[in-house]
Amino acid sequence: MWPVMSNWQPMVYTALIDKAVQTLDQDERLLLYHQAEEMLVENVPIIPILYPRTHNLVKPWLKKVPVGSFWIFFKDVFLEKH
Repeated sequence: MWPVMSNWQPMVYTALIDKAVQTLDQDERLLLYHQAEEMLVENVPIIPILYPRTHNLVKPWLKKVPVGSFWIFFKDVFLEKH
């Protein structure tokens, strides 16, 4: 998301994130994410001034509707008999 919005895409940051995604050791993964986060905070590629907000009205018999997602995929949603 960051590179698309700001064209900020340092190779070191990307490498840290890629390595963290592939690392199975939780302590090492957290360390990598922490290092990437420090780099992000130091550079501050964007400062969001707008936060999108959505409101969804869902009938009680509609089950497994994703909440809080910008994109809604209905593959797991089903109707309960009422």
